[in-house]
Amino acid sequence: ITSGTCTTATLTAWIKNISAYIKSLDSCHLVSIGDEGFGLNGDGSYPYTYAEGLDFPTNLAVSTIDFGTAHLYPYAWGQTADPIGWGNAWIVNHYTVQQQLNKPVILEEYGTDSNRNATIASWLNTVVSSGLAGDLIWQAGSVLSNGASWNDGHAVYPGDPEYTLLTQHSAALKARG
Repeated sequence: ITSGTCTTATLTAWIKNISAYIKSLDSCHLVSIGDEGFGLNGDGSYPYTYAEGLDFPTNLAVSTIDFGTAHLYPYAWGQTADPIGWGNAWIVNHYTVQQQLNKPVILEEYGTDSNRNATIASWLNTVVSSGLAGDLIWQAGSVLSNGASWNDGHAVYPGDPEYTLLTQHSAALKARG
């Protein structure tokens, strides 16, 4: 919960201060924290704790924060037993905060180390069915004249099964209205 003198309260105070400053410069500028979405009610596993100093609902409730973000990397976070189910619960739990605070939340980035297409398909279906505001991929890959662009293991390239999945997912989000 603490790192030296930096606590959850310290981070929330900083978020209030900096977001208010941004709004003072440009009141029409959308402001978000861009965090992983840690620190909220859930199964008690590491990402749900306040160990990183974040309190997702408290920070999203700051009046000068316009929307929330969450990341989803179950393998990197030690959630390997059921990454699909764990990820779906993570999405739904962030949607719950979205509803409570009446502010949009997006799954800002995500990735998996196993069963990629099926895992991502399930997560994206949960984004649509839960009502989470939307999602973004972490890395859009390109095929250039000298070969494929850099890939950290989570890139999606045209022609990949995930590319087709994302095209269908975008249509489902749009149809949701």
